[in-house]
Amino acid sequence: MRLTTFITLTACFTLLTAGSLGLLNLVNVLSYWGEEIQITAYLSAEMAPTQIDALKERIKSDSRVDKVELISQEEALEDFRGQMASYAPDLAKDQELLSLIPSSLQISLAGRLGEPATSEQIEDVAKELRGYEGIEEVRYGQEWVQKYGAFLTLIRRGLFVLGVIVALAALLVVGNAVRASVESRRSEVEVLELVGATSWMIRRPFLVEGASLGFLSICSALIVSSVGFLFMKNLFKTELQFFQLSSHLEFLGPLQIAIFLVFGIGMGALASYLCVRRVNSGFAASGGQG
Repeated sequence: MRLTTFITLTACFTLLTAGSLGLLNLVNVLSYWGEEIQITAYLSAEMAPTQIDALKERIKSDSRVDKVELISQEEALEDFRGQMASYAPDLAKDQELLSLIPSSLQISLAGRLGEPATSEQIEDVAKELRGYEGIEEVRYGQEWVQKYGAFLTLIRRGLFVLGVIVALAALLVVGNAVRASVESRRSEVEVLELVGATSWMIRRPFLVEGASLGFLSICSALIVSSVGFLFMKNLFKTELQFFQLSSHLEFLGPLQIAIFLVFGIGMGALASYLCVRRVNSGFAASGGQG
């Protein structure tokens, strides 16, 4: 019975730890890809060099901005020619079309604590830039940024729901195990009640049993998750090396591991308490367990 309970509880906790680990690395990978996102502000052809310099300094003064790079019309033309040379060589030589390519400012955001900027930060800065004189158009991959933010929000909500389900399952599984343990030791409990043992003396072994079961199960879940993580990281280092993601994958940090340990112990102890709360409160006289 205890082995079955241990395996079931470990499986429940593994879903939660693996889900958290997956979310952590998904955020890392998407943030790594998101580092390539820059805001491009296309400038009016009528702007003088001094006006461009003034605009550049104004944007640089924003604490949210990390770097501002001017891409002149000549540089933009060269880049366009290089990109189109092998696909549409005639288009790359069309002077009338090339003259329509404007100068632009490439703006990188600083983010927080060295992390890439969030989708909200990018959208806020882009909105402000549209109001600057001399900027005709602002682009930043709006669709990708919005989908990126919505996807992460969806994953976080899903993980929260999973956490609630796992917590309820843990209470049920541990509760059933402790209830069976109490029933198997009913005669001992009744004798202790009749001789006047305190509630703490009677309940303590069951609370320790539940907390220990929760601790061992969450530790096993973390071990299973770490083995799976190492397998996936090695897979990205070898078979899927072209994605170049292995260096961006990381395991749960000390604080996150500590939170999971407290969660496992807490769920085990709480489930035990709910099962033995009537012990030494008429348990022997009632002839049953509530």
